[in-house]
Amino acid sequence: ANARAAHFGRCGDGWQVSDALRGAVRWRVANILSTSEPGLWDIICCRNLAMYMRPECIDGLWERLENALRPGGILVLGSAERPLGAKRLSLVSPCIYRRVRK
Repeated sequence: ANARAAHFGRCGDGWQVSDALRGAVRWRVANILSTSEPGLWDIICCRNLAMYMRPECIDGLWERLENALRPGGILVLGSAERPLGAKRLSLVSPCIYRRVRK
């Protein structure tokens, strides 16, 4: 509850991210198959993408996402997605994977 109060404010029936947190976050939209984002990321939200991709495209997706995460970083997937063949991701809770520190 303290983290919610510190980083979110009420907005109608829901919550809105605070201006301070919004300013600290970098949001990106890109083609994961052709664009490499610079740097390592603390968290990548990639929900419900792989389930719509052809199998030959998915083969390199998990390695690309693993490489984009810093060690200890979090990958959030949709409930129908599993990073099969990923070597450096461990399941933390349903839909949430952490890159191991290797």
